Amino acid sequence: MPLESATYLSQLNASNPLASDGVQQGDDHLRLIKAALQNTFENFTDAPLTSTQAQLDGAVTAIANGTLKLTSGAVGAPGIAFKNDTHTGFYLIDTNTFGGAVGGQQFVQFNADKSVAFKGALSTVGAITGPGAVPIGGSIQWWTDTLPDEATWGKFAWLNGQVIANANTACPVLLSMWGSTYGGNGVTTMGVPDTRDNVPVGKSTMGGVSSAGRIVSGVTNFVSSTLGVIFGTALHTLTATQMPAHTHSGTTGDDSPDHTHGYTAPAANGGSDGGPFGSIFTPSGQNTGGASTRHQHLFTTNSQGGGGAHNNVQPSVVCNWVVRIA
Repeated sequence: MPLESATYLSQLNASNPLASDGVQQGDDHLRLIKAALQNTFENFTDAPLTSTQAQLDGAVTAIANGTLKLTSGAVGAPGIAFKNDTHTGFYLIDTNTFGGAVGGQQFVQFNADKSVAFKGALSTVGAITGPGAVPIGGSIQWWTDTLPDEATWGKFAWLNGQVIANANTACPVLLSMWGSTYGGNGVTTMGVPDTRDNVPVGKSTMGGVSSAGRIVSGVTNFVSSTLGVIFGTALHTLTATQMPAHTHSGTTGDDSPDHTHGYTAPAANGGSDGGPFGSIFTPSGQNTGGASTRHQHLFTTNSQGGGGAHNNVQPSVVCNWVVRIA
């Protein structure tokens, strides 16, 4: 019979060569089988195939079921796992959730709604990135008395002036950025700004530009060009020099300089009253002499005010402030 035509093993006819075929045709079939084998397994190298049939069958089953683990060694070695191995690699958490872990710690989770949840800091170089993420050293208002979940959002601390111990291991990236700017020794410990009872104010020389001069720098305790400085006061008592210049005026009533004060002498009775003066006095109205100049009378005003302090606080709302440290 003529030689059959085939390129791959699946195309070979197991019935050939026929018993009636000649030796030459049998030789041609052997060469055809060799060619089909090489074409079918063209990427095989000179190294022997050590996998057993059971292993190959298992790999096929794993791929079909989504349980394949690609790794260079034992469990926990670098690799990719698609199910069950949550130590190192990617794996299925459930049918709709895909996770990734390194060293037994999950660091990312992909959800069916296409959202991504990061679990803790990814490295000491970068921070969690993407919309809504807070970089290391960034702060936000926080409207609860519990710090953000570290496994989900990274490590946060209260902005309450505290000094963080072991900062060289707890938050090395931020330590390299802040040093001892806000306290601590800048080597193993690090302080954070104190926002308790304080309202943040933009640095006067922010970005290296000239001071805006909106806050008077010449007034004691008003410094807005140094990060972390606390200034201002909630209550204030005015001093005499801080009050507007003013006077208190007023006068008493005054009279014309040419005036008299009237009086009436005792009545004379011609001696009928037995008086010793007889008729020396006559009952008539008399006046004193007139004054020569106008004159005034001094007076004192009544004291007012208690000297107490006045409220110097703007309308405000209380909240917490947190900073991401790792």
